[in-house]
Amino acid sequence: MDEVTLLNQFQNIRQASINGNRAPHKPLLLLYVLSRLWVEQNHRLFSFEEIDPKLTELLDRFYISKKKQNTTDPFTRLLADRIGWELKGIEDFERQYASKLSERKLLDRGVAGGFDQETVTVLLDQPNLILQIAHILLVKNFPESYFSAICRELGFPDPLKDFITFDFVNPSLEPNDATPTSKRDPNFRENVLNAYRRKCAFCGSSIRLRDTLVDLEAAHIRWHCYDGPDTIPNGLALCSSHHKLFDWGAIGLERDSDSYRILLAFTLNSSGPIESWLEQIRGSNILLPLEQQHWPDPTFVEWHQNQVFEKQR
Repeated sequence: MDEVTLLNQFQNIRQASINGNRAPHKPLLLLYVLSRLWVEQNHRLFSFEEIDPKLTELLDRFYISKKKQNTTDPFTRLLADRIGWELKGIEDFERQYASKLSERKLLDRGVAGGFDQETVTVLLDQPNLILQIAHILLVKNFPESYFSAICRELGFPDPLKDFITFDFVNPSLEPNDATPTSKRDPNFRENVLNAYRRKCAFCGSSIRLRDTLVDLEAAHIRWHCYDGPDTIPNGLALCSSHHKLFDWGAIGLERDSDSYRILLAFTLNSSGPIESWLEQIRGSNILLPLEQQHWPDPTFVEWHQNQVFEKQR
């Protein structure tokens, strides 16, 4: 197996969903295993007893769910993704039914999973490949505002892309182009900022250094990695702080007559000057573009409300 073949295999991992909801269980599990390979630089399998609490912790931090986090499905279902994943501790005839094994059976049998020797050999021979695959998994499953937190949590270098080289890889496979449909519209930011009159839609602020806007960004309402288009109705002009809070689900939107009302997550805690800064926007309506055709699309707002915003459970 060569490097390009391995990258292609990770490019093609199916993006899981549960009843139409995003489910980053597989990518978070793979990122954990890759991070251990990066740090430890040796081949080993990971018992489900180790994976269960580690993956649960990652899901609690980087994914919202009203149910108990499911760690058995990604651990067993990766067998079908053809990325060199193997399980030890189950009989050969059980492999096609591995996804049916209960948490208790996985624990009682001491089942362990991880990359097979051939895959690990390729990864350890080209350690930078580990970082490339990690970046692909991030790009395909999370907005950029999550990258640093996930890398720091797992022990990857941060910012990850600054440590990646592409000496042996076809440019079409670089992580910035994680899928054929992930090309970004270079005019998205400028179009969104112009529609919102170069002001934050939440607080109305803009900071300039001479003629340069230094704290205003174009946020996707429905994440780009989850088929959110680079269009103005899927964008918001936000200052960098509000952008990150919106991506993380600390801020949400609710339809309010002819506008959208700002909601703050029930778990959001703050102190000092930032507390009053946040309270100023609670319940207020966002700044809307002058042209109604550029207003946020209700379907994208609903996606964010259901998939990202941390509602009271």
